[in-house]
Amino acid sequence: MKNQASSLITGIDIYLISKYIGNSVEMIQLFYDAYKLENPHHMDQLTGRDRLKEAEEEYQRMIEEDKTDFQREEEAQQAKNMEKQLFDEANGYHWIEDE
Repeated sequence: MKNQASSLITGIDIYLISKYIGNSVEMIQLFYDAYKLENPHHMDQLTGRDRLKEAEEEYQRMIEEDKTDFQREEEAQQAKNMEKQLFDEANGYHWIEDE
């Protein structure tokens, strides 16, 4: 039964499946039509929705947000370092550059 379901998921013609397993199309439909309607992939086919594409777009958006947050933190740290360096130089302290 599991092989029938996986064959239906991959889009193999139900008539070919019925001939191969020696069962009627009607019997296969009786057992698997509800499964096909509950399967999100099949519902997406009916509605034209692409969950995989939506998930990929959401993932890319999250990566961009994380990168932006990291860049903001890095820029804030650089500004803080520059402010400290300017303060120290104004008060007669000199930075020694690490090599």
